[in-house]
Amino acid sequence: MARPPKYMLNPLGVASLEAAPDWGSLYDDPTRPLLLDIGCAKGQWLRQLAAENIVRLEKDGRPFNYCGVELYEPLVLAANEQAKALGHRNLHYLAGNAVPSLRALQLLNLQTVCIQVD
Repeated sequence: MARPPKYMLNPLGVASLEAAPDWGSLYDDPTRPLLLDIGCAKGQWLRQLAAENIVRLEKDGRPFNYCGVELYEPLVLAANEQAKALGHRNLHYLAGNAVPSLRALQLLNLQTVCIQVD
């Protein structure tokens, strides 16, 4: 059976994020170190990290917050709904082109960047 083609977006056609979200309203503790996942797709990997069931990432004894950035907005909306349903206050997803958005996001506690490509 043939695999259906993937839906591809032109990253140059996706707007960059103009301003940083209110990190304090998204995370219980916005001062925690942050892991940024660029190209997070459905956000499954970050959901597993945020659950802290398998592994708990820490820096200086402080657990991480997680932020995923994805071009395809419907995936981001679904991922945020799942994170909210699971009660994760250390996880959020953003829709947009990550590269031109990095400065606007004001990621002051950024510790780790992961880039997912497929």
